[in-house]
Amino acid sequence: MSKRNKCRSNKQLNGQVVIITGANHGIGKETAYQLSLRGAKIIIGCRDELRAENAIKEIVSLNPNANIIHIKLDLSSLQSIRAFVQQIYENETKIDLLINNAGIGADTEGQTEDGFELSFGTNHLGHYLLTLQLLPLLRKAPKARIINVSSSVYASGKINFENINLRNGAFEMWTAYSQSKLANVLFTRELAKRLGDNTTISAYSLHPGIINTEWYRHIESPVGKFIAKNFTKMFAISIERGTQTTLYCALEESLDNESGFYYENKYEGDTRLDGQVVVITGANQGIGKETAYQLSLRGAKTNIIIGCRDELRAENAIKEIVSRNPNANIIHIKLDLSSLQSIRAFVQQIYENETKIDLLINNAAIASDIEGKTEDGFELIFGTSHLGHYLLTLQLLPLLRKAPKARVINVSSLAYASGRIHFENINLRNGAFNMMAANSQSKLATVLFTRELAKRLGANTTINAYSLHPGLVDTEWYRHIESPVVKFIAKNVTKMFAMSVERGTQTTLYCALEESLDSESGFYYEFSIRAFVQQIYENETKIDLLINNAGIGFIPELKTDDGFEMTFGTNHLGHYLLTLQLLPLLRNAPKARVITLSSGIHMLGKIHFDNLNLRNGVYDHQEAYAQSKLANVLFTRELAKRLGANTSINAYSLHPGVVATDWF
Repeated sequence: MSKRNKCRSNKQLNGQVVIITGANHGIGKETAYQLSLRGAKIIIGCRDELRAENAIKEIVSLNPNANIIHIKLDLSSLQSIRAFVQQIYENETKIDLLINNAGIGADTEGQTEDGFELSFGTNHLGHYLLTLQLLPLLRKAPKARIINVSSSVYASGKINFENINLRNGAFEMWTAYSQSKLANVLFTRELAKRLGDNTTISAYSLHPGIINTEWYRHIESPVGKFIAKNFTKMFAISIERGTQTTLYCALEESLDNESGFYYENKYEGDTRLDGQVVVITGANQGIGKETAYQLSLRGAKTNIIIGCRDELRAENAIKEIVSRNPNANIIHIKLDLSSLQSIRAFVQQIYENETKIDLLINNAAIASDIEGKTEDGFELIFGTSHLGHYLLTLQLLPLLRKAPKARVINVSSLAYASGRIHFENINLRNGAFNMMAANSQSKLATVLFTRELAKRLGANTTINAYSLHPGLVDTEWYRHIESPVVKFIAKNVTKMFAMSVERGTQTTLYCALEESLDSESGFYYEFSIRAFVQQIYENETKIDLLINNAGIGFIPELKTDDGFEMTFGTNHLGHYLLTLQLLPLLRNAPKARVITLSSGIHMLGKIHFDNLNLRNGVYDHQEAYAQSKLANVLFTRELAKRLGANTSINAYSLHPGVVATDWF
């Protein structure tokens, strides 16, 4: 689960008509699928008819009851928009939801069919005309909504009234894109204003986040496309997660009284931190500073200690926080995470002044495209982002143990999923260094450290450990990049897609404050299984039968989102976590059963405890499959043993035989 909160609404859309532009891929397609599950008639307007038909086939394969059609729509053509509208009027008597989702971002200057600058003409003017043309049908719905998918880049945009089409050399990709997204937000506000208080139509704009789609496909520069693609891999959230704000605006009934607003995600827990001690590294800017501010609001005498290398920036950060919250109790102690000596000196000062630590937030990090070393000779990114926090955490464990309940929160990144630990050359010397490899290695190390720490602390500890991906946040994370080209693209990609600093703190705040996490430790907060479980708990009071049936096998070497070998992670670990999470509901049934589908091949399997993920050339698809199926059998036995003789839950594993499915 991610915090980007999952849309919790169970609202049904039976009999409603939904129009979504640009729904042949990405979040548009996912939004169409999600809304089709709620009974709506979906009309997708797309320029590429083949991709639209393929999208419909995919959605129908996932939801055979989906009522979905495609009408050709090219938002860069006013004629096409009017033809699309004409077909809508010929077939529909109302529209309940209009989701203006389509968008384009190109690094080459172009024009629409009608002579407008391409980004502005498509992203704003096309949707502007479409919306106005469809207003009569929107008015005929009992309650209608217009949702404009914008971007946080709108905040840096400007409407160039004197040269709206950015001609005569004024065109630049980020200028054009941010202008179009600002226009979306302003249009939403003005539309809501003109519709008035007594309207049945509400209008919303939103920022979905940087999504793992091919948004960069219109970039023509090979270098620009390469860097954009890799930054997307590094920071993007999944398409499913990216739909959540759209779904929230489409479905959340509490928004009926709101219109014209721009939506961002926030953690809304009310946990207090009265009298607690919080240590945050790297809190003189970005999400670290915002986290410090947000936590300072959570209680009287909350003592916040920020550890930063740059003392002037730290003092300025404290002044800013105190100006926003005069009651903030916040101090700075110098901390350079690239120096083991500095870390020990920082720890010494903590011990001299504090008797406990309630929250340790390891937030600081560095990204550089130039190979560097820490004071102690380690590769700079690994040494700072991982080893520095590793030592700091271990040194502070005694004080964390003295708190009634303590948490260690390690800010990682989605980049961990593409990382590997270079045990043979941990410092990436002799030409092995590159920024992506170094960053992903450090972020993977952070996730693995969190898991191992939780494991070693044990079940009876008062300390929980979490790692998380905050998303791409609008900070100067790229400031240590020396290549002008890479820095320019990194800076502008950040401007284009990054969420606000306030939004970027939400996953950290969730891990710091959410009381439901007291029973969890060692996890990385970017997951799907827990989101599934959450929905089960919201709708069911018991489970009578849990059948762990899903499985994959005989595939090339791949990793799960969490870095495990794909077959083992899916067939065993996924079901392992799912089962444990659902045990309370299984216990609520008079008699419950857990059935885990294994295979006769388990008899050929071996659990590779020394190399569970079969890395470094060990991977073999048969070996991987057999290991996963043996793990299923062993888990079933151990589960039954731990449940004991007096349980109301029985656990079974089985071999179904070789079945005529597409398992291969």
